[in-house]
Amino acid sequence: MKSKSNWVHYISAGGIAWAALGLSATSFAGLIAGTIRVNGYGEASAETELVRIGVRVFSRCNETSVAAKNANAVLANQILDVLKKYVPEGSENDQTFRIIANPGANVSQTETEGYGEHVKIICEHKWRASESISATIKKIEDVPALQDELLQVVDAASGTSAGVAQTWAEFDAPVFDLLPATWEKIKAEAQSNALADARKKVAVFDSACSFTGIRLVRVSDPKFTETRVYDKVAYARMSTDTPIIPDAIEVSSNWDFVWAYDKASTSGGPQCLH
Repeated sequence: MKSKSNWVHYISAGGIAWAALGLSATSFAGLIAGTIRVNGYGEASAETELVRIGVRVFSRCNETSVAAKNANAVLANQILDVLKKYVPEGSENDQTFRIIANPGANVSQTETEGYGEHVKIICEHKWRASESISATIKKIEDVPALQDELLQVVDAASGTSAGVAQTWAEFDAPVFDLLPATWEKIKAEAQSNALADARKKVAVFDSACSFTGIRLVRVSDPKFTETRVYDKVAYARMSTDTPIIPDAIEVSSNWDFVWAYDKASTSGGPQCLH
């Protein structure tokens, strides 16, 4: 559990405020219908279950739209053949582990490189085609081999480009993820831990002032933050051709609560006196 430096404790009744945990000299007695506002923090984690791969294929400076489409399709199909080794055809109907290909626009445009005074025209009013391919695989240990095969296919295609027309592909960084059911599970666990944290904080005040009629009266929507947790040693030793795989995926929850009470006892000492 992380540090609770972000605790928010606010007790109000008749305009009186009580500082967090310090139980300052500002005090009260016999307060009616007061409130305690508390922020709860909780977290939960799970081991990485899958990885998402994204590839974008481009063809530019083709003489015709058909030539652009065909050139793009050649490389896209080679990439698909590699991905199918890691996402079997039997997974096509699986909503999680599958390959998705989305053809992009087929447009005629002028292609340039560089910026400002250094802009260079590659071709004018030629045809460009694109396609986006994504795949989700379960065997995370296959990622390095998959990455190598994809790069070899792209390098071979780039090396055979003739003339001005060019076809190439770009890769997104692998995204390590969890199954939807696991996400829901750890979010619920983080919420539960945040509520337990808030209750502990309220108990600190209750032990000092013995509130009567204390009850939870308001809850905000919880805020979630997700984090990939990496092994620092493995990160430092990684090679340039191996993706960094997180040890776990962590979810944290921040949740605001308001408790109301009917009365605070004066037996808790000076901090509970008006």
